[in-house]
Amino acid sequence: MSQENVEVVHTAFDAWNRGDVQAALDYLHPDVEWEENPDVYPGLDRIYRGHDGFLKRQRDAFDMWEWFKAEPQEIIDEGEHVVVLLRLRAEGRHSGIEVEMSVYDCFTFREGKVARHRLYGNRAEALKAVGLEE
Repeated sequence: MSQENVEVVHTAFDAWNRGDVQAALDYLHPDVEWEENPDVYPGLDRIYRGHDGFLKRQRDAFDMWEWFKAEPQEIIDEGEHVVVLLRLRAEGRHSGIEVEMSVYDCFTFREGKVARHRLYGNRAEALKAVGLEE
């Protein structure tokens, strides 16, 4: 099932980057738990639950940006878990300043959909979260 999980990650990011949040929701389990990291994204709720929670997270995290892209740079397939190195690029809505950073997303799958998301600022933490060492 792991290759299917990797495909879900690719397809969901493609939809999200096109601005089709509704299509991205199709890849999230209805009871998805989306965990943020205050060291990476300060000011967000720690946990967003379900599709409504994910939509709230979208508003909380992205209303300040004119545009925002999340580009997978590396995908580590670990069966029910998929770890993704993301290159994030954005432009501030009011400032016009462009920013860039990298983060690690860890997705856990259930029934072919993302059931849990955790965000990490570095590779070692992300790998440890899925039982791997560098």
